[in-house]
Amino acid sequence: VKQIGLPFLIYARAESISEEKVKILKDMGCRTFAMGIESGNPRIRREVMNRHMSDQTIVNAFHLVAKHGIRTSAYNIIGLPREDRAAIFDTIRLNRAAAPSSFSVTLLEPYKGTPIRQMCEDEGLDPSYEVSEIMSGVHFAPRGMSARELQGLFRAFPLYVKMPEERWPEIERAERDDQAYQALLTEYSRLK
Repeated sequence: VKQIGLPFLIYARAESISEEKVKILKDMGCRTFAMGIESGNPRIRREVMNRHMSDQTIVNAFHLVAKHGIRTSAYNIIGLPREDRAAIFDTIRLNRAAAPSSFSVTLLEPYKGTPIRQMCEDEGLDPSYEVSEIMSGVHFAPRGMSARELQGLFRAFPLYVKMPEERWPEIERAERDDQAYQALLTEYSRLK
């Protein structure tokens, strides 16, 4: 490894992280750990994502890696079956608690032949629907949420994660109001 000397990143699951592994990977030149939070709601994580780990396991993994000076990156998905606004805010809050160096959020793309696609169909997704090749826009809005509400939460997700909670009423307006969104986005870009 020392002969090559190239930094690298790794994709890991939070429940597989240990102090010993982090130390070894740091010595090897690991610069970034990318881990999926996916959903901050334990029920959604367990019943929809088939990920059986606690919020604390996720937070501990991110904090352990950061303690060793390695950058962390979190991956999130919203628009999952059985998800509602409160469950999306569980994901926002878990990102805030985990404090990754960077994060991303995507909208669910329910691929044909997957168990999650069947869940989406059970909630009303037209079975003839095909996921587009372009990854943009709402493909599936969970029962009880409109596509517009989900799209608003998607665009405001980074603002909710990074800005103080007392600003959340402004951010909620920005979910629907383009002018308010642009103003907050300008402010957000200075936070990075």
